[in-house]
Order: sequence, then C-alpha cells, then structure tokens
Amino acid sequence: MSGDVVLVTGAGGFNGRHMVKFLSGKGYLVRATDVKDFAGEVRAAGASEFVKADLTRRNGLETLVKDVDVVFHIAALFDYLAPLEKLRLVNVDGTRNLLDAIVEEGGAPRVVVWSSVAVYGIVNEKNYKLPVTEDQPLTSECPGAYDRSKREQEELALRYYREHGLPVTVIRPAPIYGPGNMYGVYNLIWFVAKGVLPFTAENAAKISLPLVHVDDVCGAAHFLAGKKEAVGEIYNVVDDNTLNAKESLELIAVLTGARPVELPVVPLKLFAKLVMQLSKVSAFMAKRRGERQRLEPDMLNYLLGNFYFSNEKLKKAGYKFKYPDRRVGLAETISWYLEKGLL
Repeated sequence: MSGDVVLVTGAGGFNGRHMVKFLSGKGYLVRATDVKDFAGEVRAAGASEFVKADLTRRNGLETLVKDVDVVFHIAALFDYLAPLEKLRLVNVDGTRNLLDAIVEEGGAPRVVVWSSVAVYGIVNEKNYKLPVTEDQPLTSECPGAYDRSKREQEELALRYYREHGLPVTVIRPAPIYGPGNMYGVYNLIWFVAKGVLPFTAENAAKISLPLVHVDDVCGAAHFLAGKKEAVGEIYNVVDDNTLNAKESLELIAVLTGARPVELPVVPLKLFAKLVMQLSKVSAFMAKRRGERQRLEPDMLNYLLGNFYFSNEKLKKAGYKFKYPDRRVGLAETISWYLEKGLL
C-alpha cells in the first residue's frame, strides 16, 4: 500500500495525529481532515494535505474521499459527559455521511472504522464468557451514552459492508494511552498521581483494566487494512493484560511517585457506591470552580466490572504487538507526562 493516498479523519486528535505520523513514516500520501483547522499540526506530523471538513454536513464530502485508496475513520466525539443526541450526531450521522460519500464516489478499496471496547457495555462473568471475544453477543447492559453511540456507529458501518459491498473493517480499541494522550487514560493516571483514586486489594486484584498503546492501535489498523480476510470483520485491539487492575494502578503509583489511599477490603457493590460518590463530589467541586468534571461516572465503569478482552483474533491474523506488556508503554508515557509537567 506504500505510495497510496490514504485519508485520516479526526486527524487533529490524539489518535489521529499518531496515525498521520505512522502512515507518513511508511511512505503514504496522507490526506488529513478534521472539523477544526489543524493544518499546521498535521503537516508537522507528516500529512501531505489537510482538508477542513465537518462530517456532520453531507455536502462536499465527495471531494474529501476522491481518489483515496484507504480510509482510516477515527473522527468521533469522545466525551463521557456529552448527551446521546450530540454523540449520535458526530459518531453515527457523521459516519453515515462519510460512508455515503465513499459509496457515491465509487468506494475506497478499504475502510477501517474506529469503534471501541465500550460497545461491550458492562463486562463481567454474568454478561460474557471471559476473556471477551468478538463473536459474543453484546449485553443489554450498556449504560453509557458514548458506549451506545459507538455501538450504533459500528452497526451502521457493517451494514454498508453487507448492503453496499463497502470493504469495511471495524476495530475495537481498549482505552488508548501514550505520549500526547490528555483524556481518558490520562485522567486515570492523574487521579492516581494525585492520590484521588483509592483502590482495594481484593476488588482490584480480581479484575482486568483494559489498555492499549496508541502505536498498536495505529499498527493494527494499518495491518488489517492490508488483509482481505479482515473485510467485514471486527477486531479487539487490547494488550496482553499482563497486569490485573490492582497491579496496573500500583505500577502507575510507583511511576508517578504517588501513594494512593488504600481502602479496607470492601464488597464490589459498596466499592462501586464509594467510587460513584467520589464522582458526584468531583462534579460538585468542578461546577463551583467553573471547570470540567474530571472524575466521570462512565469512565469509572472500567473499575466496576471485569473488562477482560481477548486479542487472540488479531494476533492469529498475524499482527505483532509493539507493546504487549503495558509496563514498558506506561513507563514511557508517564515519563513524557512528567517531562511536560502534566502530573
């Protein structure tokens, strides 16, 4: 595929910029797009072209996808506090507009759509056989608005594969970390670094905290775009779960020099109530200060289930993880945060 023209949507975001850098480094001509003007940033990352475009507006998108060989559709509203209507507008309607334009333009050889493991909803032994594989039916327990919007997005994308023959592949990344990440996993690291997030020996040691390095999300997307057998398929993109949640949080604490408060051993339901109360306090304090709430309920769901996902399908396809063990990636990432004075 080297030398092909590839389109990266959401190129101004954390994942998008990494994807632009990854692809340009492999010799692709990268057409980058975003709803905001990130021309300087994405060109610095290696894009050969930047086109400002709003995917929620259908008109003119044919020009965006014209003569493109591969589309890496990353653009999305990733905001745990956003209402479902706003999330649907970007994540679902925006995807529909983009795919319509591709179909009308004649279709790109490959389209890789970023979904999320969030589509699985509440993951535990009651709802799934662990580790969770891509072929298991999705549970009805999906409380988060962001999670539901991503379900609808990937269902829509796969419908274009079935009904229009569009060569779509869907990836479901775990929460993504890496240098430059400033939302999601960064919040979790910040909470541990500041001693805000307590954890217990019993609860956290029995559950998995899913993570994946941004380099592996980019690498997996590129790898799958070159595999014919990946068309119409879904792939979890998550590291090897080498550490459980307690060990992961303890590692973050060591790397940041923090000493999180360790609560006495408590039942999971009580622990959940304590964590959600912390979230309410966070919301109250943020409102008083006129700031955005940091401790978001939907994000905390990852500490209240057993989010253990399988990456065997991706590995059997032939992908080799750059960061299968999160210890290396987290050490590099936290070092970057400390250098930038972000912790």
